[in-house]
Amino acid sequence: MQIKLSAPLRIIVVILTLLASMSTRAEDFEADGIYYNIVSEEERTVAVWNGDKKYTHKYSGNIVIPSKVINDSKTYVVTGILEMTFYYSRDLKSVSIPSSVTSIGEYAFAGCVGLTSVTIPSSVTSIGEHAFHGCSGLTNLAIPASVTSIGEYAFYGCSGLASIAIPTSMTSISGYLFYGCSSLTDVTIPSSVTSIGEYAFRDCIGLTSLTIPDSVTDIGQYAFYGCKGLASVTIPDSMTSIGEGIFYGCSGLTDVTIPDSVTSIGKWAFYGCKGLTSVTIPDSVTDIDRFAFSVCSGITSLTVGNSVTSIGEFAFDGCPLATVYCRSEVAPKGDDFFSESVFAECILYIPKGTLKSYKRTNPWSRFKNIVETEFSGVEEVGETDRELKIAVKDGAVNVE
Repeated sequence: MQIKLSAPLRIIVVILTLLASMSTRAEDFEADGIYYNIVSEEERTVAVWNGDKKYTHKYSGNIVIPSKVINDSKTYVVTGILEMTFYYSRDLKSVSIPSSVTSIGEYAFAGCVGLTSVTIPSSVTSIGEHAFHGCSGLTNLAIPASVTSIGEYAFYGCSGLASIAIPTSMTSISGYLFYGCSSLTDVTIPSSVTSIGEYAFRDCIGLTSLTIPDSVTDIGQYAFYGCKGLASVTIPDSMTSIGEGIFYGCSGLTDVTIPDSVTSIGKWAFYGCKGLTSVTIPDSVTDIDRFAFSVCSGITSLTVGNSVTSIGEFAFDGCPLATVYCRSEVAPKGDDFFSESVFAECILYIPKGTLKSYKRTNPWSRFKNIVETEFSGVEEVGETDRELKIAVKDGAVNVE
């Protein structure tokens, strides 16, 4: 049986594991105020570390890590920064890392709230989980193209970080990576990236626009949760689904492009996106999950594509709809996906000859105003070889 720990418990387990590992450390020494752990006596390599088995030592000021250090008349090359090295060194101002270093360990700079400058050389290939967790004083950081791996939570809570460019050497953006980076306004995602992890950009309220490259095939749940300033986003045609809560609470979202490769819209996907005023679900979509557009209080017009077969409960609850166009020949199934107030005043337009289907299907049967119509002038997906997209601009969503 697999047991999944909550995020806080995982952090505790990781820290306890790291503490336990200290009992097996090789010989350590200090030189010019910096503590080193001998990684390999044979290869004469060392890594910078905290200097205390309980990680209580605190560094301060401006630290310049040398590429080589001498101990007992032996010269060692500095190749890494170990886990929790500068952990909660609140008075640490800056750190210069030499080009001999290849890795930055877990929690290496976590809690360094006074840290304003870090130079990461092009020799570094990996940055561990929580490496810069809570470094609220960092305003910008250059990640070199040599980096191929960045662990989860690495920049969690870096509330001062304004911009960051993800290098082309990266193939994935880890979960929770920029969670709480509230000042982040500029993010460059390269075409090498194929996946974006869960909660990766949660509460990045300063982010206003984002282009996701065609290489991305998977976006984790709640990836952009609470990005209230996000007004524009482009989703690539490599995506087949809009997952759970991806844009939950993005209240400023007015411009989003969704390709016709998408076949499903997950639960809570656009919950609380109050900036949207109309939505068109393309003919490629077959399923709309519960709460998908719930509490989108600006939406007054809705068009449902002809392939939608099921709509989850409360999918459009809280949307003050005035018109609904449902192009499906068979009424999509589901219960209570509209607000009760909609049925009296909203006009429902359905294909000609389908009135019986809608009249015997809840909640469609509860509409007081139902109009059968010819949906002329609207191209079916199979009738055109051009790319079909949903484009939302200035609060309106239309098929392009």
